[in-house]
Amino acid sequence: MTEYAEIGFSPEELQELAEYKRNNRIYLLPCAIGSKVYMIIQRMNDLTGCAYPVIIQSSFRLNMIEDLNKSIFLTREEADSALEKIQIEESV
Repeated sequence: MTEYAEIGFSPEELQELAEYKRNNRIYLLPCAIGSKVYMIIQRMNDLTGCAYPVIIQSSFRLNMIEDLNKSIFLTREEADSALEKIQIEESV
């Protein structure tokens, strides 16, 4: 019983988690809800009317999962790298 106390779950809770996993009802999040993430969004230039990509900071929400590593990143460095790629593609 000691090893269960160390991980914070009872044997019953572990069995329940295992059942959820078998039924594809469990998903491990890449970070905690509310954690800081970086998003690439399009802003409009008021003078030219052209859109340009920028990085903004936001809080992680469940509905962001599909866009993770596409337009939402866990670190500023990942977002900077993705923004560079976008800017290179746009300049070609």
